[in-house]
Amino acid sequence: MVESAVNRIQEFVQSMERNLSFSVDHSSGHSIVRVVDPTTREVVRQVPPQEIIEIARTLEYVNSVLVSKRA
Repeated sequence: MVESAVNRIQEFVQSMERNLSFSVDHSSGHSIVRVVDPTTREVVRQVPPQEIIEIARTLEYVNSVLVSKRA
């Protein structure tokens, strides 16, 4: 079901001359979706934005430091 929906979304996006890229940020575990221009390979849009991923990484690091200092 989900795979079918992803395929339909990819077909739609490609018809608009864009490609979708799905990945997982291994340090935070967040799923990342990028809309890429197939000609230039430029990332047109990313969800969540890179800034949010960096904030999540920083918060996880701060949390791990606080926990290790409390122990």
